[in-house]
Amino acid sequence: TMSLNMRPKKLEKQNAPENPEREEPEAPEEPEVPEEPETPEEPESEKQEVPEEPESEEPESEEPE
Repeated sequence: TMSLNMRPKKLEKQNAPENPEREEPEAPEEPEVPEEPETPEEPESEKQEVPEEPESEEPESEEPE
């Protein structure tokens, strides 16, 4: 059930851009919450060594939320 619960959440996020009501509250939280803590801490190390890591952590950080 946990896996199924995360699936619909991702679908809702993809539909967010289509729904202006949902885009407002999620848009500012999506890019700011997951990127802020990672970018300022190690922007050079993360972007040069593992450019795919920060991208993979973005959706993962939001699923539990």
